[in-house]
Amino acid sequence: MRVERIQFRPRHRREKFLHSPGLRGHRRAGTPDLSPRVRYHSRVNSTVEIKGPTQVQLNIEVPLEELKTLKSDTLKRLAQEVKVPGFRKGKVPAQVMESRIGKENVRQEILADALPHFYSKAIIEHDIKPINQPEINVTSYTESEPLTLTATVDVRPDLELPEYKGIKVYAPLPYATEDDVNNQLERIRERNGILEPVGRPATKGDFVTIDLFGFRHGEALEGAQVEDFVYEVGSARFLPKLDEELVGKKAGDIVQFNSEMPRGFGPDQEEGTLKVVVKEVQTKRLPALDDEFAKSASEFDNLQELRDDIAARIGKHKKKDSDVAVRNLILEDLLDRTEVPLPESMVAKETEVRLARLLQELQRSEIDIDEYLESQGKNREEFIETYRAAAETAVSADLILESVAKAEGMEVSAEDLTEEIQIMAGQMQTDPETLANNIANSGSVTVLAGDILRRKALDFLVENAEVLDEKTSKDN
Repeated sequence: MRVERIQFRPRHRREKFLHSPGLRGHRRAGTPDLSPRVRYHSRVNSTVEIKGPTQVQLNIEVPLEELKTLKSDTLKRLAQEVKVPGFRKGKVPAQVMESRIGKENVRQEILADALPHFYSKAIIEHDIKPINQPEINVTSYTESEPLTLTATVDVRPDLELPEYKGIKVYAPLPYATEDDVNNQLERIRERNGILEPVGRPATKGDFVTIDLFGFRHGEALEGAQVEDFVYEVGSARFLPKLDEELVGKKAGDIVQFNSEMPRGFGPDQEEGTLKVVVKEVQTKRLPALDDEFAKSASEFDNLQELRDDIAARIGKHKKKDSDVAVRNLILEDLLDRTEVPLPESMVAKETEVRLARLLQELQRSEIDIDEYLESQGKNREEFIETYRAAAETAVSADLILESVAKAEGMEVSAEDLTEEIQIMAGQMQTDPETLANNIANSGSVTVLAGDILRRKALDFLVENAEVLDEKTSKDN
């Protein structure tokens, strides 16, 4: 049996209504928005063969009588499009047209006209929701036999969900603690501290004013000199060995030691001798924690008002972080308890998108990909595998959320889309109608609707979860 593989290229019009799971009133995903060059009502026999949890094969047969009609319609179309000497457009006899362009070309034109239609009709008849373009193989096509073909596509798997209501998670505290406020107050005190000279040797936490000089073999290193450098002893911001050498030193002392030059000070990573002249030792005097401090360090009139403001600002950030953590913890729980067969096309696409995003970021930062890989300690194959693993997790999470949405009968309405576009337009500072048209023209309605649906499902899971704070877990 001769099998002919056909590359499927649907003809898309402007995308206005596309399908996402649960998207009400939108076109089915994977169903090409066909504007057929030949319009007809065909009789097609089709069956579905399950190839696995994420793949099906449509077996399609077109009767011989239908093929004759298709050939006639295609030749009529070609007569309108192809100029044949001695004939007016549309008036070329079928036999002349077939002889003019060749039987094989006519055959290919018939397939180009008909295959999208047959495929679309079959997936609608069997309620198949493809997630990629089909691989179509023509298994039989002669003038004396029916046309038979197969169309293999990936589909979303039917998941057996575990119990997803009442998931117990322990989240970070969504409010500011007393320690959070006190720590922030200490940072403000540090910023407002006053340096005062002391006559004693330097200890950890003191500030020293020093001159630094780098040498190699008695010769000064270019770019390895700095004067009146104020340095906090013990901060390890320059060289760990510098902190060790400065402890116990006082104004007027000179220190010399061998070391690699720190980054940004002379030739990077080159071995040399560092000479340090200690010019002054100072300690930081912190202001008293009182109302006067609050007035000088902020716009508030007293310490309590400052504390309240700090608590509110920290609480806002911690609430946001806690909300994100709850959502992630719920997804992690379901990922651990759900077996998710992964459609290869979805994983490949997600991996491709993530890698493309990274490459764009590297290009904007003018970072070479090979240098980046070296900094990560991975070769290209290892790096792609890392991204593929992340893509598999993301696709698994999406499929779980879509299954929850389906189980709960969730849908995405036109109102949901409009509201989301208005929010996006506000964030992007653009006109909502312009943004809506851009989304439609770029074929992104499906993506947007899918995002909304999955967010609805995750919101539902959060609302029905038992959320406890981490302190409860530690106390128990």
